[in-house]
Amino acid sequence: MLPDWDLGRLGEKAFRRKDREDLLEFDARFWRGYRLLLFIACRILGGPEQAEKAVENCWHAASRNPPHFEYEGEFRSWLLRVLIDEALALLRESRSADAIGRDEMCEFKSTSTDSSLAECA
Repeated sequence: MLPDWDLGRLGEKAFRRKDREDLLEFDARFWRGYRLLLFIACRILGGPEQAEKAVENCWHAASRNPPHFEYEGEFRSWLLRVLIDEALALLRESRSADAIGRDEMCEFKSTSTDSSLAECA
């Protein structure tokens, strides 16, 4: 089952024929490597929900201005690098959100009247 953000459902009609062909080729190459991308993202992020989001972000980032690669291996390597960057960005985002949540919890605990709750690990 393909996600709902693939190129075929974007409905882009403003592209010239050559641009459209290039995007369709990019889309086909992307979907050939989709399972590998999802696997790598799952290993980095630890879960399928975040992995799917990373792959979607990768597709959006890569499809904006895809370079032309003659060989499939070059394209796949470039795409994996884009995916890794997107996955690491999501990881940083979630870690900073966790840190903010812990800081807020520490502030809440420190305002508590119970001294045993005032400790923050």
